[in-house]
Amino acid sequence: MSGDDIFFIGNSARDSGKLFEAITWFQYLVDHWSSFKVHEVKYTALVRTLAMALKEYGMTQRGIELLQKARDKEPADTALVRDLNYLLTTTDGRDVGKALQPVQAPADDVAIQEERFQDICRSSLNKDWPVTPKQLHCYRLRLWNYYGFSKLELLSWLPRIELIYDVINKMEAGTLIAQSGNEIVFKQRDRLGTTAYGLVDERHLSAPICEWNKAFPSLLTKVTQRLESATHLYLRHAYKNPSSDCFRMSNLGPGVPTWPRTDYFDKEMFLHTHTGNRLATIMIQLNDVAHGGQLVFPQLNITIPTIQGSAVIWENLKRNGQPSDRSIHRNCPSLVGPHWGLFKNVFYSNQLFRRRCMQYKNILFS
Repeated sequence: MSGDDIFFIGNSARDSGKLFEAITWFQYLVDHWSSFKVHEVKYTALVRTLAMALKEYGMTQRGIELLQKARDKEPADTALVRDLNYLLTTTDGRDVGKALQPVQAPADDVAIQEERFQDICRSSLNKDWPVTPKQLHCYRLRLWNYYGFSKLELLSWLPRIELIYDVINKMEAGTLIAQSGNEIVFKQRDRLGTTAYGLVDERHLSAPICEWNKAFPSLLTKVTQRLESATHLYLRHAYKNPSSDCFRMSNLGPGVPTWPRTDYFDKEMFLHTHTGNRLATIMIQLNDVAHGGQLVFPQLNITIPTIQGSAVIWENLKRNGQPSDRSIHRNCPSLVGPHWGLFKNVFYSNQLFRRRCMQYKNILFS
């Protein structure tokens, strides 16, 4: 297969809406450019196409860096300079240096939150939800090191599924996206994971991002502490006996293939000897999605929309510690624009004194 053929496949995938696959093919051609005899496509044209695809996928900063490197090699290419200027002028203006600086929340934000909490359940006002207000149980809580209040909606008892609003603010979400976008590597077939339901494509996931990561000074630690205060679970990460995994960034943009899956491990697949299975999964949603992006639990008839700053926590195990097939879920990819998320898995063993077992048999083994 020639380089021209790969470029044609990438363009075809992009035209058909499979943006993730298109970026994968373009990135593969960029990485192996010297191995192909390309006649019709110039390197700068390939880089420009990849940069524009990255912009559509919500990774504008990565596209800018790609164009800047190509401009240094080909400073006389006017089309390359034009596209670079276009991305620089149409970006959202997010400055990573400024985003890392602590920002005091305006007093108006607290007042706005107070008005929002006058509603019994914010999500019950959404007509697309299949649940009724009677099925929702709402709590008002204050998170650690966070202004104002947050709100928790209990969507399911068995397994327990919670939706917590306003876990992070827009500035913090922008910081996470700007710093973690380069952690996602577009490759062909080397990121396939295995679950009880078969292979799962994990190419849209980043490498582990731990709380002590220098790119996020104290930010991830603060997020973990807020989640602890909301869930009452022990989430601190330790090297030998961790209570949870490190965070992982995800971008379920257009073209990302998804399958129904469960997050618990088989007994032979435990990552650590003393941590036990994956008790729960936490997904923090970093941006709003206009079309698509829902989290679906088909056996529970629950569909959770994408709301920036919210966190969805669902349990993967029954009260007796056995895997729960009712936790099967599927992340719907975004149809337009990116869908950034931050994931963390919570382990079972260290929650011994924080998660009590129910006393009734019919509940314990359901």
